[in-house]
Amino acid sequence: MSPVLPISLKQRTARPQTHYAAALNNLGTIYCDWAQATGDADLGRKDPEANEESARITQALCEMRHPQVSLMQTNLAVMHAYARDMSHATEYMALAVAIDLSLDQQKHPETQRHIATLVHFWAAYDQ
Repeated sequence: MSPVLPISLKQRTARPQTHYAAALNNLGTIYCDWAQATGDADLGRKDPEANEESARITQALCEMRHPQVSLMQTNLAVMHAYARDMSHATEYMALAVAIDLSLDQQKHPETQRHIATLVHFWAAYDQ
């Protein structure tokens, strides 16, 4: 029987790092929601850091063509859209759609939602 070792979230195995990336993503979402509810600009500056680090970790673990990477790109797109940064919002959402399509997921409901959101972002960016 092997000894039970404590596992930190940043340990070098994929599973803990995946949990760490998910925790960062959740933290970024909380900061984004909290900043919107309170209008606190300092909180609004914290959510990009957490979400971008989460996306970097997820991409490193899963490679680019993976549904989880698409989800992280979508989260980054929405975060930038909330900040009225439509240039980055469209960039991240276009990447999410490209990943979805590269995985042959054209008819998947999430892909359809991502496409609709991208079209909405393009319309907002043109205004």
